[in-house]
Amino acid sequence: PKASPAEPQESPPKRPKAGSAAIAATKATKRTAEGEPKLSQEEPELPAATITGPSEVFYEDGVFSAEYAKSSRSKCTKCKNQIDQGSMRIGKSQQSDKFDGMYTAWQHFDCLVKGGMLPKSTQIIAGFSSLKVADQESISSKLPSGAGASSDGPENEEIKKQSKKLHDIMDVLNSWSDKQIKEMMELNDLPSQKLGDKVATKVEICADGILFGSTQKCQVCQGALLLSGEGYRCRGWVSDYLKCTFKTQKPEREVWQLTEPAKQHGNGKLAKMKLVTGERLFAGELRDDDEVAAAASTAKRPAFLGSTLVVLERGDTMSKEELEELIRKNGGSVADS
Repeated sequence: PKASPAEPQESPPKRPKAGSAAIAATKATKRTAEGEPKLSQEEPELPAATITGPSEVFYEDGVFSAEYAKSSRSKCTKCKNQIDQGSMRIGKSQQSDKFDGMYTAWQHFDCLVKGGMLPKSTQIIAGFSSLKVADQESISSKLPSGAGASSDGPENEEIKKQSKKLHDIMDVLNSWSDKQIKEMMELNDLPSQKLGDKVATKVEICADGILFGSTQKCQVCQGALLLSGEGYRCRGWVSDYLKCTFKTQKPEREVWQLTEPAKQHGNGKLAKMKLVTGERLFAGELRDDDEVAAAASTAKRPAFLGSTLVVLERGDTMSKEELEELIRKNGGSVADS
């Protein structure tokens, strides 16, 4: 008798290598240079939770930053929704639990106010002097009266005038192509790419140069000095292994050079300006991340300060409403979901 053909057997499934699941999970979350999770285009926007802030506002030390979001990749650490490109965001430098260094936890301005934990002065907000006048006033109105540059003193008024001039120039530059901006930076011997995550935008750097003059080379390593927060930082290297840490608020300058297309753009608005060198005003001191710990407040902090909690049900001895009030009285915020 003929033997029946053997039925094909399915090969056993391959067993995953030990640790592969953990590796895949690690690789799945891509992060930016600031430690923020990168958003995929398919990631849906979550509905905003209703957040009730603390009963009292707590003003603290530390290093805060304020800027207009360069992209829409960052998420607000309070409401968890994305921060749209071009909108003002404020964050505080914090020690990362994922890498050895500091990162900025960004928030929408309204979310920061609702959280009840604000900087005690505009002097500790890096980038404050680069904001539009209306945004400077919005921040100052939420801080204690007379707190540094948030007061209505003559220096604050000069910073407002300076900010208006800078943003008038930026309005002209924003209509240019990225190639035109890069050409003008290169004409003034400034790098036009790989500037770093904490450096001002190319448009902001050009506006600064047009109004105050082009920054000259670093006194230590001859690297480029670029606008960063409340001053200028070197982007060069002292050696192959040692990054230069030189910083200043008063760099040496030369008169900014306009490209030929820049002279003709916008009916020659920039060409009509008398380009000179000058000294830029800043709202606060120029500090490094390693100075954050020294600047941290030693005051007693409320137990739930900076935390947002959801109360699902009543406790053993307190109702749901009483628990929410306890959280808010101790510096925390309460979300409905």
